[in-house]
Amino acid sequence: MWQVRYALHMITDRAEDRLLFDHQRTIAEMFGFRDTPERLAVEQFMKRYYRHVTALAGLNDMLLQHFDEVILRGKEALETVKLNERFETKGGYIQVRSRNLFRERPAAMLELFLLMAKHPEIEGVRADTIRLIRDHRHQIDDHYRDDPRHQRLFMAIMRAPATCRASSDA
Repeated sequence: MWQVRYALHMITDRAEDRLLFDHQRTIAEMFGFRDTPERLAVEQFMKRYYRHVTALAGLNDMLLQHFDEVILRGKEALETVKLNERFETKGGYIQVRSRNLFRERPAAMLELFLLMAKHPEIEGVRADTIRLIRDHRHQIDDHYRDDPRHQRLFMAIMRAPATCRASSDA
């Protein structure tokens, strides 16, 4: 990210922090992206850029959640609401009730997103649960994707009104 910012400063000769459309093609070339028959250099660059931005936003959310709990609230308890035997919300964020859930029941990774789609009041996923998803995402392979139960869960997520609303906001 700092490299993109520095490149913006170089090509504009000032402290420019906005990645305007006018500068994207030049910066893509500066970083060595080249047009291919499938995709323009600027498209390749922007895809990578947005992936980095998304990753940083996720990290930022986790850090802010942690600081809020540990520093700002201290010992003040966050409200916990049980959703079912596997999930609950704490302070408005969904979390697993057992650290072994995804290992023992991989379909629960999909169930989490279905619960979020059905409960628009859920603000997001708690940092510890995000780490558990990352630790167990290797379980999502062809066998997992071919399982009819997982396919039904996925389709239920896609049909949920909150999913459609989130997609239209993107």
